[in-house]
Amino acid sequence: MPLTLPPSGYLDANGPFFAKRAGDDIIIGLRIEPRHCNAIGIAHGGMILTLADVLLTVGSNIRARTSRFLPTVNVTCDFIGPAKQGDWIEGRIEVLKVTKSYVFSQALLQTDVARPVARISGVLIVRGDPDPAFAPERYFGG
Repeated sequence: MPLTLPPSGYLDANGPFFAKRAGDDIIIGLRIEPRHCNAIGIAHGGMILTLADVLLTVGSNIRARTSRFLPTVNVTCDFIGPAKQGDWIEGRIEVLKVTKSYVFSQALLQTDVARPVARISGVLIVRGDPDPAFAPERYFGG
């Protein structure tokens, strides 16, 4: 189902992003369109990083049940293989640790035929009080 994100010109221009729940897992993905590709027809690294950041921030927020906007402090991305125009790529977030100030997460982005695209990890900062605008049900059209 489409991922319902708070208004963001940048993400609106780069989506649409999709999400589903699979048990406790949160899966976030994207179909690679021509506008996501570089001059040789594969997903631009910046687009892969955009998907990685959405997965890290939104997925971690949902899995860690923080109901907050979680700004990215650090993201590490190892590009493993290409995502071509038309490929579906997705990732399942794994929250490694939640502290009072930070959330540490990682994921593997891969195609729908389990071809690895990128390995990502991130550190997100926990700020402010819980906000209904970032409650888990909000992302699923609630």
